[in-house]
Amino acid sequence: MEVNEWVIIASRNQAKIFNRRNTQKPLKWMSTLKNPDRPSKNEFVNNSEPEIALSSDQVTKRFARKISERLKVGADQQAFKKLHIFAEPHLLGCIKNEIPKCMKNIIIEWIAKDLEKATAQEITERVS
Repeated sequence: MEVNEWVIIASRNQAKIFNRRNTQKPLKWMSTLKNPDRPSKNEFVNNSEPEIALSSDQVTKRFARKISERLKVGADQQAFKKLHIFAEPHLLGCIKNEIPKCMKNIIIEWIAKDLEKATAQEITERVS
């Protein structure tokens, strides 16, 4: 069956965006948003400039805002008609607070689950 949906898999470190045009086919990875406030273990952090330390909650809220902004751009461009959001519980709550009200009618499900390590096939099975 033809669909036009995005699936977001968000964790404190990153948010992966998948899309699907047909329910008979697996999700396809589109892009990954990295949380700039949480460098990966392999990244060098330049501490030459003093920076105000953000609390863990502030980091989460800032990343939720970044995710929401990306989703708003996709919705404005009519890149999807349905949206599934999977995220760690606290991050999911922050995303809910940041998503514009005009987008809430296209969100199919909010799932408080960390699927950062899940494969595209495993995620496809969860949204089928």
